[in-house]
Amino acid sequence: MQLTIDDKQVTAEQGQTLLEVARAHDIPIPTLCYHESLEARGSCRLCLVEIRKPKWPGWKRLVASCVYPAEEGLEVRTATEEIVGIRKTLIDLLLARCPKNPEIVELARAYGIEQTSYAVLDATRQCILCGQCVRVCEDIIGASAIGMYGRGAGKKVGPAYGKAAETCIGCGACAFVCPTRCIQVIDEGLTRRIPRWNVEFELVPCRICGKPVSTRKHIDFVRGRVSAGPEVLETCSDCLRAYYGAKVAAEGHM
Repeated sequence: MQLTIDDKQVTAEQGQTLLEVARAHDIPIPTLCYHESLEARGSCRLCLVEIRKPKWPGWKRLVASCVYPAEEGLEVRTATEEIVGIRKTLIDLLLARCPKNPEIVELARAYGIEQTSYAVLDATRQCILCGQCVRVCEDIIGASAIGMYGRGAGKKVGPAYGKAAETCIGCGACAFVCPTRCIQVIDEGLTRRIPRWNVEFELVPCRICGKPVSTRKHIDFVRGRVSAGPEVLETCSDCLRAYYGAKVAAEGHM
């Protein structure tokens, strides 16, 4: 299908969102709560765009581009004066919540905001409550080790009652999807710590090179769900790639 984004005619596939189409054609739209591995929800609203339909003169609508599907003939504007104004307000609020977070500070500067115009309640905050870490832990990994609790300005993300997350397996998926990089995964020797969830794990070394593969708890978690032995689960990706590459080269198949 054909549509236009910022006066540029682009092609879209059925089922693609406006954000996906824009990114495919190198048209920038800011996001925070969006990640390719998770179902889009349009929570942060930074990806708002204006849409118009030529067959409806005078009609327009603001939509979250991460969830709105591409349509034939749609006219999309990504940075009108109204949209930029909304984004600035949203970023200003985010900066008030996390005034020292590098990702938020950089985003704010890109929109000409050097200092928030709102009251800062806690300058040490790093989490914007997007919930992506909670979703990946529950929906993709299946561990459900963390959640959201509290209300209003006191709302937090973490394990129940702020204690150590007993069901956490130390996979690090939460840190991978976090848009503000506020979840640290610290590997030292054969020990992994995730301070935000108050957890520590034993790392399993690769059977071939000795490089840490993952946590023992993570490997046991996966072993209970797939039919794979230690020769796969306890071997790092580099060594697995080298092994199967050599096997294909020698035998012509896996």
